[in-house]
Amino acid sequence: MADKKEKGNGHRLQIIIIILLVLILIFGLAFGGYMIFFRKDSNTASADTQNTKVLNPAASEISPFTYSLDEFLVNLSDEGGKKYIKVKIYIGYTAKDEKKISAELEEKKPILRDAINSVLRSKKSTDITTEKSVSDLKKEIINRVNPYLEYATVNNIYFYDIIVQ
Repeated sequence: MADKKEKGNGHRLQIIIIILLVLILIFGLAFGGYMIFFRKDSNTASADTQNTKVLNPAASEISPFTYSLDEFLVNLSDEGGKKYIKVKIYIGYTAKDEKKISAELEEKKPILRDAINSVLRSKKSTDITTEKSVSDLKKEIINRVNPYLEYATVNNIYFYDIIVQ
């Protein structure tokens, strides 16, 4: 009787070890597959980023300095005037003269905000739905505000929050 009990315990132990080994093998294969898949996606993403830099250097460039233009709440030009955009915007810029740019940005903040307000007011809600349309909006804002600045060049627009309703 003791022999049957020992054989039963030994058999159970073997089954438990086999199950654990199979689970470890499954998790190992799953992890390996995930790493291969993830590594493939990151290479694709970096290739996409490189293509973006070639097509649109302003949108992919990281600016050394940023300045908050605060929050904008603007009616869009949709029919009926019931749509609006709420967005917090930071401009990214390169300073030509770091000492003078802070004063210039503070002094010209109302002018910059007005320029951006006029760009936003001219848009419809459908103009801000895709990544390309948002990229085009950023380019338009950059082109609108750059002429106002003497000691800096705006090279990117960062939307901190954006809501279209």
